Amino acid sequence: MKKLLFFIGALSLGICMTSCVHTNPKPVHLKKKVIPVVPVPEQKPQVVLATPVEEKTPVVPKSTDLVINGILFPDGDENLYTWATVPHPDHLIQEAITSYTNEKGDTHYYQVVRVKNEQLSWYQMAALAEDAGGYLACLTDKGENDFVYSLIKDASYWSQLRPYHSLIGPAIGGYQLYSSKDPVGNWRWVSGEKMTWTNWTQNKDDGVLDNDPRNNTQPNDSPDSHFIGQSVMAFGALSVPVSTWGDLNPVLLKQNGANNSFKAFIIEYPTNPTVRI
Repeated sequence: MKKLLFFIGALSLGICMTSCVHTNPKPVHLKKKVIPVVPVPEQKPQVVLATPVEEKTPVVPKSTDLVINGILFPDGDENLYTWATVPHPDHLIQEAITSYTNEKGDTHYYQVVRVKNEQLSWYQMAALAEDAGGYLACLTDKGENDFVYSLIKDASYWSQLRPYHSLIGPAIGGYQLYSSKDPVGNWRWVSGEKMTWTNWTQNKDDGVLDNDPRNNTQPNDSPDSHFIGQSVMAFGALSVPVSTWGDLNPVLLKQNGANNSFKAFIIEYPTNPTVRI
């Protein structure tokens, strides 16, 4: 009996397995969902403008340009001497080097050089100052200005600017940019220091300090003018030695067609010079 039941169960299982394997289910057909394609408008390529970068083209001096203390002076048109090549070194009298310490505690050194029987331009004096290891004196405050003036206030350091009654003192290191149209603007020091303090001569017409009939308020000319181009600085512009400044033509001997010349210049050294010029 048990065998019969076992046979019947096995037979039923076999029939079921055969039916499951060979039975083909009814295929299910899925509907495809159609997604409409939305046309994308054609986009023009975006143009990104690069920020223009100013390219610094090296300035190549022309044959008529001068470079002094790293500053380009266009159309200087002058052959500059050094202390080793100056034709008459005995005409340049080098005075003792003195020192001055400002309120900030900075000490600089100064040397007056007298010019005898020579007509040196401002350019030439600036070049000699550089060759000595310094630059023409750059007076950045009243204390320094008064100290330097005390070295050259004697009339022997001054010359008369013919045909007028103005006196011109030693050259100092102020200059104006070549393209300047305004007499007052764009003045610099050859040392690179900012000119935040100025001490320009003011007109007086008092018959004592100022015997010149012209208006002597300085500066009164510019490099770009059609007059004489007064683009450099020296003490003076009144009828007596003064501690204030005037603007002048770099080649003073050509100014007004007269035989003018500087009688001195002042060298400033940022450190104590170990070797005298």
